Amino acid sequence: MLKMPGFLAGWMAASLVSVAQTAPKKIDNDLVFNKQKYSQKNISLPEKPLTKLEFPFLERIEVVDMRSDTSCIGFRNRRTEKNNQTLQFSAGLKSELETFLNKNSHYGNGPYDAVLVVKNYWVNEFGIDEDEEDKVSDNRSGKYNFRKSALRATIDLYLSKDDAYYVAYRFDTLATAFLGIIDFTDNYLAPLLISSVNRLQEINPDVHIVSKRKFSRKELQDYYAQRWDKPILKSNQYVKGVYKNFTEFINNKPSIVQYVVKKDKLVDMLYVPVGKDQLTPARDVWGYCDGNKIFIKSGENFYPLVRVQNAFYFLGSKELMREQDDYYMPLDPYTGTSMRVVSEPYLRNRLVPMKVDMEKGTTY
Repeated sequence: MLKMPGFLAGWMAASLVSVAQTAPKKIDNDLVFNKQKYSQKNISLPEKPLTKLEFPFLERIEVVDMRSDTSCIGFRNRRTEKNNQTLQFSAGLKSELETFLNKNSHYGNGPYDAVLVVKNYWVNEFGIDEDEEDKVSDNRSGKYNFRKSALRATIDLYLSKDDAYYVAYRFDTLATAFLGIIDFTDNYLAPLLISSVNRLQEINPDVHIVSKRKFSRKELQDYYAQRWDKPILKSNQYVKGVYKNFTEFINNKPSIVQYVVKKDKLVDMLYVPVGKDQLTPARDVWGYCDGNKIFIKSGENFYPLVRVQNAFYFLGSKELMREQDDYYMPLDPYTGTSMRVVSEPYLRNRLVPMKVDMEKGTTY
């Protein structure tokens, strides 16, 4: 707990409001998430069929994109922030997935369609620390891998007939591998998409839908659209204060009005009043709003959120990384060489583009 200085005696009345909005250290705009700064890396699923799925009862498979942000499928995190890239399927998610599934499926012109509603599809490629103990060996080649990729996907599958839709099942997966995005696409993204529909081969539609409730197309669209029916997504005015949890954030209702934020390079501290003249650290909070920008807590720091469509992103960190700077001394005129000099090791935040799950409040 901190004792308030005498000159802040009147703080509870008015001055806290202004103090809370101004951090001691100005935020570097280059460290605020900006998707427009990133180049786009296009990836494609394999053109050559991997297998042949048999669907004698289906006429086609349709993909419906209901993600919070349809402008990309993920990020490729590079060593420097300016070299980060957005990831996107070359033909867009809907077309890429439908084309791939058509190449790998045999239809029987049956009376049913399969509808894949993509709720979430997020791919990350990021680097591994270059410390010797963090290197991962590729047993196939004997080489070290310095890249890791991950997929988070949630797909709801329906069977449809005569404009009626019936729930089939949900495919939910988290897959990671020590591979770059290109190898990860061939070895994981493609097989996992096959796996998402593989179970359909075992379903007898006529038996499956007997006890199932049917939905109209509009009912399904409304069901998925209501996920974005949240006050924080419907208002242009954010309420100032501290969010204790994700629920307060999505409802645009912070429960703590008065606060002070002190920012440092590695750790940020948020204080709330206790009594008339004391402040105490508030460690277990989700984030805060200064009345203009929203800041989310990740690790030991607060980072500004940026909205894109129905998603929020930030350039932030969940961990510290050990790093050394290197540079070269001036050229030696006698030897014609320059000496490489390495700085002392130091800690810094590993800043990467991150996304907020607008249904669960988690970040990835």
